Amino acid sequence: MNSAEFLPLVSVVVPVYNGETDLPDLIECLRSQTYPTNRVEYLLVDNKSRDYTSTILQAAAKFPQARGIQSNHHSQSQRKYDSKFLRRQK
Repeated sequence: MNSAEFLPLVSVVVPVYNGETDLPDLIECLRSQTYPTNRVEYLLVDNKSRDYTSTILQAAAKFPQARGIQSNHHSQSQRKYDSKFLRRQK
C-alpha cells in the first residue's frame, strides 16, 4: 500500500476579489505544492471581481486540481458598501 493513500483528502478554498495582480503567482504556488495531486483540490472562489480575475480563473481551470467558482453574491460588507454607494447616487 502506498503511503500517500494514508494522507487525508484536502480541499483548499481561496476567496478572491479583484485578484488579477496576485492570482498568477498564487496559481503557480499551488501548482508547485508537493501534496499528492490525487489527494488535494484547490477551489478558487471569485467574489464578483471587477477586473480580469474570472478570465485568469478560467485559464487555471485547465489545471486538474483547480476549480474556479464564481460567487453569486457579495460578502456582507461589500453589500453594505454597495447599498450605501447606491443611496448616495440618488
